[in-house]
Amino acid sequence: MIIKSQSLSVWKVREKDFPVNQKINNQLKFLLRYAILAPSGHNSQPWKFKIDENKLQVWADLEQSRKEIDPENRELYISVGCAITNLEVAAKNFGLVWEENWWPQASTPNLVIEMEFLNAKRNYGEIGVLFGAINKRSTSREKFEKDKEVDAKFYKQSETWFKANGADIRWVKRNEEKEKVADLVAEAQKIWFRSKKLTEELEFWLKKDITDLGLQKSGVVSLNSFSLNLKSFLGSEFKDSDEKAERDKRWLLEAPLVGVLMTKNDNLRSWVEAGRKYQYICLWATSQNLHTGYFNSVAELPKKRAQLALILNQKMWPQLLFRMGYGKRGKLSPRKNVAAVLI
Repeated sequence: MIIKSQSLSVWKVREKDFPVNQKINNQLKFLLRYAILAPSGHNSQPWKFKIDENKLQVWADLEQSRKEIDPENRELYISVGCAITNLEVAAKNFGLVWEENWWPQASTPNLVIEMEFLNAKRNYGEIGVLFGAINKRSTSREKFEKDKEVDAKFYKQSETWFKANGADIRWVKRNEEKEKVADLVAEAQKIWFRSKKLTEELEFWLKKDITDLGLQKSGVVSLNSFSLNLKSFLGSEFKDSDEKAERDKRWLLEAPLVGVLMTKNDNLRSWVEAGRKYQYICLWATSQNLHTGYFNSVAELPKKRAQLALILNQKMWPQLLFRMGYGKRGKLSPRKNVAAVLI
């Protein structure tokens, strides 16, 4: 019997259902309904959570590791950072107060943070702007409106929400720089889709989501279609992948915003901080009706990642290349329910 632990229904979480008058452990379980809506590398959802009375632990689920695509678990820990941001924003929205203990046990490196919630309340100001964006955020796989520019105030406001420890966003604004990054994207895409190891691993995980979890019966067509299309990239004919590479190059050049998530160091804590930083900006962008798309292959190929740093004249480490703009909202992707990610 197939137990369907993923669905689209989890996106329908409602603020008014927060258990105000219940015990803190029930409130923390409710917060997880927002944490699981965070973006993750190739929709891997690599997080686990443990609730012990007033304590909430966030774990990296290493069973979701993509050994070929993400051999160092860099994207995995960035994804966990995104989930932590959703937790923080949701907790702030409901006025909760907590203390943080990062990597509390050296013997368990996949235990990322322990949040101990206090018997106190606090007003966090305009956090509701970000909170309201959590279940509206999605990944765009469509072309953005070409001539619709983003107000310059967006950059300034995006910096006010969260100051990350050693992580920042580098906006690609100069045309010459943008063209070089676009060429790099095209090169990386062609290499990525010519790699049998990379594409076969991605297809394995997509099929696992679709068949093992019964998603083929849930009306989720996009993942199934993508998996079928991926098969064509495994053969000797690369016309389709080359066309996709050129399309992505064009989409980057036309995007009103192109950003690179960067960190001073390249280790577990830096990756988590990068995810936290990125998700705050992503939620702010969503609140401004901006959509986000990604160019994963550049950061997943070590040589291309190094070239990106050189193009940007940065001594920091590029972690994620993305575009933002106006257009159609992306399709929501299925998510594991809270029960499936509780330890």
